[in-house]
Amino acid sequence: MGNFRGVYNDNINKLSYKKEVRVVIKNLWNFVYEEFKQRIWIPRCDEIMEIERKEEEKLEKIEKNKITQSIKKVTLNRLTVNNGRIQY
Repeated sequence: MGNFRGVYNDNINKLSYKKEVRVVIKNLWNFVYEEFKQRIWIPRCDEIMEIERKEEEKLEKIEKNKITQSIKKVTLNRLTVNNGRIQY
């Protein structure tokens, strides 16, 4: 029951004092927990990770574009035109 700390309520054990019934309840709980984890929680986490990865890629692209634009502005500000020629 180490995996269920905070999730499994020990009061469920008070439903019956018969060991067999408590074992069935715990087995049912384990089954429901694992099914929830496999069918809902893990796919949800994978989806969130994919969304975050795409967002990070988008932010990296925006940052790269900002840096490129800054370099262009600095370069253009340093250029001068002398007799039709661009010089530094």
